Amino acid sequence: MKKIAFLLLVSLLNCIAAPFLRASRSAAAPLTPPDGPTDFIRRIDLTTNDLVYSNTTGKIYASLPSLAGSNGNSIAAIDPTTGLITSTTFIGSEPNKLALSDDDHSLYVALQGAAAIRRFDALTNTPGLQFSPELGFARAVLGRAQYTIDANRSVAADFAIRQNGQGSLLRATYSQSIGQHWRATAGLAWLRGAPGDFLGQYHRNSYGILALRYSF
Repeated sequence: MKKIAFLLLVSLLNCIAAPFLRASRSAAAPLTPPDGPTDFIRRIDLTTNDLVYSNTTGKIYASLPSLAGSNGNSIAAIDPTTGLITSTTFIGSEPNKLALSDDDHSLYVALQGAAAIRRFDALTNTPGLQFSPELGFARAVLGRAQYTIDANRSVAADFAIRQNGQGSLLRATYSQSIGQHWRATAGLAWLRGAPGDFLGQYHRNSYGILALRYSF
């Protein structure tokens, strides 16, 4: 009976002292706030295809498709501290993926509607050069023909036509032997196309040539 009475007394003392012990532990080890800024998410009602952030301007840049309404087909600059759109700049047909260069302000925009890439200066919000990513003779129809008229005369022609129709090259050559040592050659190269195309950018480089060669 004495042992049971002793156990009951100890249990009663624990019940009485427990609140005071918890309070003393809380006072001895106060909670400290976490270091650094508090992260948060701000939701903006905006239809975008891609986003990039520039450390130089401190803004987020978004490509807005035509589905975005009156601000579609443009690049939007967003202030991340306020969530407000500070500017929208028309960039071209259906802007999609964005790539920021090493200078941290030259933005390259993939235009799906034009099958092209356009540069955008984030410092001045100014669109720049637009060009086709299909360089060289990729996606082009190539051809060459050569005909020997006789032992002294021959003609040759070759061409390249881009499948997008924005660049073409036509080159023709006529060659004729004169006597045993001389050969005359006449040629023409004709280039046409859009300035943004690999071939079209050389549309002012068409030329004609007339050469006379002497062989020993």
